[in-house]
Amino acid sequence: GLSPPVREHLSISELGWSSGQQLVLERGKPPTLDEICLNVTSRVRGSTELFVVSRSLRIGDFMSLAMKRFDLAGDKWHFCRTNWCGEEAGLLEDKETSLETEKLKEGETLLLLEGSLPPKGFLRLAVYLDKKSTGPTNSSKNSLEWLQGRPFLVNFELESASRLDRDLCSRCRHQSFRNGNETPLNLLFR
Repeated sequence: GLSPPVREHLSISELGWSSGQQLVLERGKPPTLDEICLNVTSRVRGSTELFVVSRSLRIGDFMSLAMKRFDLAGDKWHFCRTNWCGEEAGLLEDKETSLETEKLKEGETLLLLEGSLPPKGFLRLAVYLDKKSTGPTNSSKNSLEWLQGRPFLVNFELESASRLDRDLCSRCRHQSFRNGNETPLNLLFR
């Protein structure tokens, strides 16, 4: 995709442009020093929008802007940062914090996700069931490729001090049984 709009006051070397760089010229005002360009993806709407907003904008106010643009309603929404391949990489938990305080980077993509955040000290984990696996394997696929075709089992909220053997495995076995899946005695997580 296109890179975010650039500020006029930067030099070519500060922008990191090299010979042969391809540029797109558009109508519009370039971002100012106190503004940041962020992409927001809504999985519910299946689209991504570019926002140019003040760095001092609170997360909660930015969420309201994004929800309005995506025509979403309700109060059970949150932002999640993404890693280099678009996977969830960390929650933006404090809606009172500014974008600048969260150290968001120019052009970063945030996911606007439905659902409330887990309570303090808890993690939300999405568990997928790999029915084909007979044990650990080496895979060159990234996790998004790997998950294609694997049935989603459940989202769990667990305390960060929870143990895999006692807490997560037993809850996964129970949920798998409730879903009508045959659950192996031994489980491993990746």
